Amino acid sequence: LAQVLIVHMDAMEQQPRKRRRVRTVTKLTNVKLAREGKLVDDDLWFTTEEAGGRFVDAAQRFWASNSAQQFHADVVLDGGGAVVVPGFVDLQLNGAFGIDFTDPNLTEEDIDVVAKGILAHGVTSFLPTVITAPSSVYQKVLPLLHPRSGGVHGAEILGVHVEGPFISKRKKGAHPEEHIISQFSDGWRSLEKVYGSENLNDGTIRLVTVAPELPGAADAIRSLSDAGVLVSAGHTTVGVELAQKSVREGVKMVTHLFNAMAAFHHRDPGLVGLIGCDPRPWYGIIVDGLHVHPSAVCTAFRTHPTGCVLVTDAMAAMGLGCGKHKLSGVDVEVEEEQSLAAKSVKVLKATVAGTETLAGAVVDMESCVLNLMTFTGCSVAEAAQCASTHPARALGLSKKGKLNPGCDADFLLLDPEDFRIKETWVNGRLAWSRAPSKAG
Repeated sequence: LAQVLIVHMDAMEQQPRKRRRVRTVTKLTNVKLAREGKLVDDDLWFTTEEAGGRFVDAAQRFWASNSAQQFHADVVLDGGGAVVVPGFVDLQLNGAFGIDFTDPNLTEEDIDVVAKGILAHGVTSFLPTVITAPSSVYQKVLPLLHPRSGGVHGAEILGVHVEGPFISKRKKGAHPEEHIISQFSDGWRSLEKVYGSENLNDGTIRLVTVAPELPGAADAIRSLSDAGVLVSAGHTTVGVELAQKSVREGVKMVTHLFNAMAAFHHRDPGLVGLIGCDPRPWYGIIVDGLHVHPSAVCTAFRTHPTGCVLVTDAMAAMGLGCGKHKLSGVDVEVEEEQSLAAKSVKVLKATVAGTETLAGAVVDMESCVLNLMTFTGCSVAEAAQCASTHPARALGLSKKGKLNPGCDADFLLLDPEDFRIKETWVNGRLAWSRAPSKAG
């Protein structure tokens, strides 16, 4: 028996030891939390662990504990009176810092640069957006943009937003007309031929912008919706009746409301009219003080506040400033322009070279949130919902966009005076700080 035990113990020693999971519970105190569109005085409890941080239910932890020592957090941080909001979720980001996601020469390193850089603007998860391009470009770049977790290395990639090529040539904006496809000639197969079947089936493509008036669009919309892909109507001339029909077929969002669509008219409000209809879709809106007049932003928000999804629609020039850039091979010029909000305010304007056609935006999500507050008079908690809670819900993400127990510990600390971002936390870890951290 002794010999058997010795042999058994020797065998156990030769087996690799299991790596112990390290789980730290942190309590962030002296903060105001944005919950359900309001600020509340409460502590924020969360975990930091290898599998990803989560928010913790403090009351549940209290009742499950056998002692005060077991209940206490491993780490207690003083938030210095900061406002805490969920991390921002950007559903339309064409690129930034000189990098264009529609570039056929896109690399993993390029993606890392953007994912890391947008942490400073509060974005903790996003959909890289690939606009109209040849099928060969989609086949090349989409696999590089597959979903991946976030952390101190950068924001989480939730999948891809493909904005095109199934759009209207009459509302093409900066999209290269030669690559626009004006019909779904073979239903679902049309999508597979362009994007690649693997990218449609493995969760890489999460959102598709289409023009509902295209021949065959109804079947394509139904197929995408049935596959769990969020379908958004955009770059379209569609009238309100067909727009409502497309909602019944599976369209659940509008791409950059007011831009690249038929203008609102009292007899046919077009796609814009959907925000006053039932069921009401989500609507993306670029609140940069240039793409949409502040009064129009206010009208949309007050008409359908719970459907508002802030998007940057930022292109490669974001983070670089004025100059010449590329967007899907199209020459783009970026220069300072007077804001529609105030003559004294200057914003960056990106246009197709030699024209006045807007070519995406040169704005960050933090600015969009602050602008929404200025244009509509909404609170910081309400504005934060439009940049976090609403986009997460639109994508069907139950663990994003909220500070609730069980959700991913992605959050921001805002200055209580001007609501500028002080810190960005991803998966329970401090990923970016504006200054020496008071809470880290």
